[in-house]
Amino acid sequence: MKEFLKKNWQISLVGLTTLVLAVIALTTAWRLYQVGKEPIAPTAPTSLPQAVEPEEPEVGVCTLEFTIEAISCYDTCTVDTDCPQNFGDDEVDLVCDEDENICVNEDCSDENDCECPEETPTPIPTPTPKPTPSPSPSPSIAGSPVPSPSLEPSPSPQQVELPEAGIISPTILATLGGIILVLIGLLL
Repeated sequence: MKEFLKKNWQISLVGLTTLVLAVIALTTAWRLYQVGKEPIAPTAPTSLPQAVEPEEPEVGVCTLEFTIEAISCYDTCTVDTDCPQNFGDDEVDLVCDEDENICVNEDCSDENDCECPEETPTPIPTPTPKPTPSPSPSPSIAGSPVPSPSLEPSPSPQQVELPEAGIISPTILATLGGIILVLIGLLL
């Protein structure tokens, strides 16, 4: 056995190096295959956030409660953002009147309920249709048929089947083939 190793130490070293490289190639291929299955989007969360449960106040602790009433029509304001948006049935945006500092509907600022009165539509006269001349038949050449245009349906484009990317079988087969060739080379 010692004599065999002395004669073939270079071949043994190449074979061992090939096996180590094959293991590295298989490990890398397997890791790339696993990474290929993960979602690509960098914004996709890996875990779902969970809301923190509110803590109940301890007995004997002073608490403060208050309610805020929403600003309505003709309430005081300083800027337009103080006034409600989508107000009333018509969902109009109220604005702050600069002179009086109150929220009003800018379409009808005198109305103190911010609802504009309904306007009665005025009848619009409809024009009477004028008679149009009827088309006269066009002259035709006797004995020569006129070809009628025909529309043939155009073929719809076929969807191209794309190959599935990221399969691992070619990598495994190539690696196993390399290992088998190395083993055959060592035996010869």
